[in-house]
Amino acid sequence: MAERGKLYLKYGPMGAGKTSWLIEKKEQLISGGADKLIVVKPKLDSRTKGGLWAHNGQRSVAVTVDHERPELILDEVKITRGKKVVVMIDETNFWNKKLIEVVEKILANGVSVYAAGLLLDSERSDFGPTRDLVEMADTAEQIYAKCDFEEKGKRCDIPAEFNFAKGKKEGQVRVGAFDFYGAACETHYEELKRRWTDGGPR
Repeated sequence: MAERGKLYLKYGPMGAGKTSWLIEKKEQLISGGADKLIVVKPKLDSRTKGGLWAHNGQRSVAVTVDHERPELILDEVKITRGKKVVVMIDETNFWNKKLIEVVEKILANGVSVYAAGLLLDSERSDFGPTRDLVEMADTAEQIYAKCDFEEKGKRCDIPAEFNFAKGKKEGQVRVGAFDFYGAACETHYEELKRRWTDGGPR
């Protein structure tokens, strides 16, 4: 029986560098001799036309898979004895809960998984299956963005662990970038929400 794979996860708000980490890790794994590297992103993420796109401009090829059918990831994973296979999953928050079972199957076959996503939505509620993945991960690291709060020309230097919406949302999911979301620390989350609700930053 193959040795169980490892699950490595990074989670945090938009702008924290999650997708950049996946892209950089992909290059490291290729250099390190990975024979087969499967990188997938959810179809729901319509901000890009396929591939991984980080906010800092980094780009990489990925397979787009229906977020409602994460089991299709298994079709991309061909377990080959003697081959070093690695799976990378972006935007864990957009997948449905079946992603947990899929990851379990991949790990059980001796394949390691690198994943990244938001833990919380803009209302600070759990978002998708990310929290379950955190609990089952061999290594889970929370990373942070820069807080958007600025006063008298000075920007907040407290690490931001949340995102806030810059407008009204209907339902939990609204795909968007920094045109619709901002980053906030614990101290300034409510203030930033209020500022945007009252007509925008000032």
